[in-house]
Amino acid sequence: MHVTDFGRTLIIANPAAQSGAAREVAERLQRFLDMTARIPV
Repeated sequence: MHVTDFGRTLIIANPAAQSGAAREVAERLQRFLDMTARIPV
């Protein structure tokens, strides 16, 4: 779970959905959240 300016965020992705295309979306979203994550205070 990430803490961002969006608050606590939990995303559940099915990497097998859409013939595997959802895996790419989940990976891109993970990179985005990693870039915007901040250390909880």
